[in-house]
Amino acid sequence: MKAFSEYFGQTLEIVTPSCFKSNYNLVANGMTICSLRSINFWCTRYEVDGFGKKWEVYSASVWKGKTEIKESGKELPIASYEGSGLKHSGIFTLPRGEKLNLVFNMWKSFYEIQNETGEVLVRYDNKSFFSSTIVVTMYKKSDLIDKYPFVIMVPFLISTQRKHAAAAVTH
Repeated sequence: MKAFSEYFGQTLEIVTPSCFKSNYNLVANGMTICSLRSINFWCTRYEVDGFGKKWEVYSASVWKGKTEIKESGKELPIASYEGSGLKHSGIFTLPRGEKLNLVFNMWKSFYEIQNETGEVLVRYDNKSFFSSTIVVTMYKKSDLIDKYPFVIMVPFLISTQRKHAAAAVTH
């Protein structure tokens, strides 16, 4: 199985195979390399499947903005993401205390995974205004992303949940 950094320089896209299901695929050269799918009716638990492993992503609490990630079939979380209030950012805390930042553009046109020093590792851009496809660009290779490849799909999930929450508030 390839590591995520081996896709450096390639065009990657997150696509929705069906508009009726909460399933998303990360595609490189027409091949799915990672997927994200809802595993319960209420779309509160998701499974990331790719790079030879599976992880479960879920909200730790309805009242807190914390998302936890655990290996499929295990009980304890290995990583978490916590948004920082009204700011357009949050922090991934990984198993050995490593941290990655998730930074959202104010206009929601793109978002980025950055290392602790603020260097952009991965950027997510809307393909076009009318398309639901997201273009994923790797700016810098990272051992952390190779070691924990679920980090690629979780920002997309968080962005999607933020968009749904914003749409619910406006109606």
